[in-house]
Amino acid sequence: MRHAGYQWEAVPPPLAHLAHIRAVLACRNWLETGQAWQNGQATWRSEREIRQNRARQRGHLPDAEATWPSIPESPRAGQQWAIEVELTPKSHAQAIMAGLLQGTYDQVLYLCSTAALPVVTHAAAQFQQHGQPSRLIIRQVPPAALMPRPGTRKSSSRQ
Repeated sequence: MRHAGYQWEAVPPPLAHLAHIRAVLACRNWLETGQAWQNGQATWRSEREIRQNRARQRGHLPDAEATWPSIPESPRAGQQWAIEVELTPKSHAQAIMAGLLQGTYDQVLYLCSTAALPVVTHAAAQFQQHGQPSRLIIRQVPPAALMPRPGTRKSSSRQ
């Protein structure tokens, strides 16, 4: 990692984080192949990069940030988005959302599994009820973001 110019260590991720890491990468691939992303020339910044630049910041950091450059005719010119990928329902979803909304982000994009979607939408409704401007976008994760369940892989015809 140091040879590539990064400040963090190259260590294997904890086993418990693999599903989330896979989901974040799949969401990145899905977003980056979208027409809006390509036309807007957005860039992705990972949580590690965010953490490196905000070493002393407390509170929740998003899984990633998307930066939309100021280019002519772009509907998102100059915006910065927080991207949060949720696979499991979290009792503190509202606190995470509040922290991200208090930041300088123009939008907060939640990409959720079916299990996390009700909790995230409920938390978002709490902000809309209190007159908060709608800076939240909530979508389902792309299918590739979810780990295959044991026994669901297609068996190979070659033995």
